Amino acid sequence: MRPALISMLIVSAVAVGLTACGDDSSEQLSAEELVTRADEICREGIDRFGEIQAEPPSNAVEAENQTAELSEVASDELNDLRSLRPPEELKEAYDAYLASRARALAQLERGRDAAADRDTDAYVTAQDEVTADQAKRLELAKAVGLQSCSKSPE
Repeated sequence: MRPALISMLIVSAVAVGLTACGDDSSEQLSAEELVTRADEICREGIDRFGEIQAEPPSNAVEAENQTAELSEVASDELNDLRSLRPPEELKEAYDAYLASRARALAQLERGRDAAADRDTDAYVTAQDEVTADQAKRLELAKAVGLQSCSKSPE
């Protein structure tokens, strides 16, 4: 192939790749769109949490594995929520909610690490902190207008 044709093919492939990988979540959402998309992300997370927690752990290894799974789901969910761009009027409230979710994720990760270290007291403390802060996360979610976020699995 001629160099000019190869260059055109490379440029075309890169352009197609960038378009395919394009993230339309960078566009600012309306309040209604934000609530709809965020609540869908949260419902999926709640469902996953419920599946993971269907059986309580019976030993430290199971607690570590379960908490690791929960941390992964919470991290994915937080990343998905962060990809949404709220309208200006909800930005401060949404950012506060995301910060609260990040703190909960850090608590889950501390619990996972405590379980890995077989530190029962630290594990229980981390789990208690996640639970104790849930009411505040729910309040912050409601301030944004979210209906499904930060609720316990039913």
